[in-house]
Amino acid sequence: MTAHTTPDGIATAIACFAESAIRRDGQARKALAEAALAGRALDSYTIRPALEAQATARPWRLVMARIDDGMDAQAAVAEVREELTENLLTRGESQDRLDREAARYFLHNTKGLA
Repeated sequence: MTAHTTPDGIATAIACFAESAIRRDGQARKALAEAALAGRALDSYTIRPALEAQATARPWRLVMARIDDGMDAQAAVAEVREELTENLLTRGESQDRLDREAARYFLHNTKGLA
């Protein structure tokens, strides 16, 4: 087993992915706030990056909350994957489009982590 495929290596990768998504969310929110303070128009072009970053970070925040509650990192990813899959299958098109896209992105990118 190589270092990145050990349980500790996978847990580290999960934490890095989560921190990166959450950091991008914060950066997008900051950019939106700065645009508003600068008096720029708040239209879909200005707001969309923040909404996309927020949706992308949401599953990772769920993972980190479970880890903070004491769950193993891989189990946390597996549980969030299960929850997102259930939501996609049962809520389908009634779910916000950005949330659906973010869920699919998360599911695609975490296939080998759970």
